[in-house]
Order: sequence, then C-alpha cells, then structure tokens
Amino acid sequence: MDLSNRHYSKQSHMLVNAKYALTKNEIDLILTLLTEIKEDDQDFQDYVFTLKDLEFKSSNQWHSKQLKDTVKVC
Repeated sequence: MDLSNRHYSKQSHMLVNAKYALTKNEIDLILTLLTEIKEDDQDFQDYVFTLKDLEFKSSNQWHSKQLKDTVKVC
C-alpha cells in the first residue's frame, strides 16, 4: 500500500476544539489511521500498515512496546 500519496486529513472544528486528553502518540496513531480513509469510501474497512509506515507518516520513531501500550489505551 502506497502511503506517500496521502499527506493530509480533514478534521471537523468540533473535533479540533473538543476537550479530550490524548497523548502525542495516541494523536499520531489516530491521525495516521484517519489519513487511510479515502474520500469516496462508503464503509469502514480494515487498513494494514507496518511500523515503518507509521513512523514515516507520524515523523516519530516508535518502539513496539510503545505502540502496544498506545493501542491498548485507544
């Protein structure tokens, strides 16, 4: 899957201005997942990407334990 074509995500102002307590890692993971959704998608789909893809998209170096801990919270 080529992730390089998707470098943006659209966010509702309600989401941006909402009060929630997320860590930087949780936000990076959520935004990475959101950028996988295509504008013409009609249903939720499973998206698969590697740790290397996540690191590239989030511009952050992840360790497997760090990712597991973040996923457990989300």
